[in-house]
Amino acid sequence: MKNDVPDRKKKLILPDWFSEPPSLPLMLYRSGKSVSEVAEIIGCDRRTAAKLIKNNLSIEEIGKWDSSHKKLAGFAGIINSFTDTRITKYSFLHSFSKDLYTLLVKEGYTGSERTVRNYLSRQKKVSIYFDSLKRKGVQYAESDKH
Repeated sequence: MKNDVPDRKKKLILPDWFSEPPSLPLMLYRSGKSVSEVAEIIGCDRRTAAKLIKNNLSIEEIGKWDSSHKKLAGFAGIINSFTDTRITKYSFLHSFSKDLYTLLVKEGYTGSERTVRNYLSRQKKVSIYFDSLKRKGVQYAESDKH
């Protein structure tokens, strides 16, 4: 008698995330690579790589953003108004997003400036405006320390 416990095989119930095959970032991490090494291999920031690994997301998930349930969704009117009335006063997306961020914080926004900048860069009107400035010879010289 090795054990006094009856010999029963229990089915192991795993969370849903085990039902999906591991993504490339997760496989790289499980193979012994550090988060920084995974980030370098797939060409993204270390924090993005960590998020992909933790949530078993693929590389294609980088940069996808659904505004329907995020912090900026409630500020669309302010963002559109600011863009319509003030964009021509700026030569750089970074300074434009910083000023918009300051306004949004006063209105109750709790996210980051980087989130505002990423959102703005995906807005067609904003990207066309700043791309046209680049074509006219305005060089992007501001620092992006985020």
